[in-house]
Amino acid sequence: MSDLKRVLIVGGETHIGEITALAGRRLDIVGYAVRQDQIETVQREFGGAVSADYRALLDRTSPDIVAVANENDRKAEVCLEALRRGMHVIVDKPMALTVQEVHALRRAAQEAGRHVLMLLTLRGHPAYRKVREIVRSGEIGEPVQVYQKMSVELRWGKRPPWFFDRRRSGGPILDLAIHGVDQFEWVTGLRLMDVTAQESNRSRPEERYLTDSGAMFFRLENGGTAFIEHNRLLPEGQGSDYRLRVVGTRGQVDMRTKHYLWVQTAAGRRDLDLATLGPAVSVVEDWLDALASGAEPLVPDEASFRANEICCLAVRAAEQGITLRLP
Repeated sequence: MSDLKRVLIVGGETHIGEITALAGRRLDIVGYAVRQDQIETVQREFGGAVSADYRALLDRTSPDIVAVANENDRKAEVCLEALRRGMHVIVDKPMALTVQEVHALRRAAQEAGRHVLMLLTLRGHPAYRKVREIVRSGEIGEPVQVYQKMSVELRWGKRPPWFFDRRRSGGPILDLAIHGVDQFEWVTGLRLMDVTAQESNRSRPEERYLTDSGAMFFRLENGGTAFIEHNRLLPEGQGSDYRLRVVGTRGQVDMRTKHYLWVQTAAGRRDLDLATLGPAVSVVEDWLDALASGAEPLVPDEASFRANEICCLAVRAAEQGITLRLP
């Protein structure tokens, strides 16, 4: 297994399956750092080195990569420790809850000469990749308006309590809509210039620190606009409802995952068969290939830092009721 990258997993939240799916094929998982109440279960199911003390496991296992998927308010601390020890980092979103933490992580990665991958998995989704291909080809002209919807279930009682406390999770802008914010720039090739945002909690108003819905409005560098509505209000059992529409100077493209994708120009409307778009691309496998070859990965370091920083500023804009200029 000497050709496999040695990985220590810290935490076991949402997207850790992106890592465990590669065990024995691309990755050698050398240990798990989990909460004290999870140790027995993880030991029984996975075996190997398991502890609640991630620093002790870093000393014991000396991994090449640290995969971070613990509580959102503890991710930056673990990522910084790994980078300072000269290890690469794969981290579930968000990697940080404040702009200051993002800046610290960026500096640490640069100083250590190590790479950071935040799991912006939508970059590997075939429908999003196709929309990007259409927009970047110029078929619909210059992008002028971009709209996204990201709606999921709240799953109250099925997630750990910290997840519903925006002080610890960052709320849905950082934990959910961060994917969509990244998509704006990745799909259009245009930078976001400033942000206005609003968030609320209407499903459980008695829960002081819960946020269940919101929206963000951005100005694009060409004077166009980008808007995203995000919520955790989808009825239980419905999964998710993700949509992306780009209106250009010569047409538009509209996509709803698992439902439709069409392009409309002066030549008429063209419907694409989602089943023909091919399989999803693993952003982790792509990143591992880039580490080996020196090529730019599907999710470069700066894309991870920028999406997280923009979302931190969007949260601040929502809290203060102001418009903020983006870096």
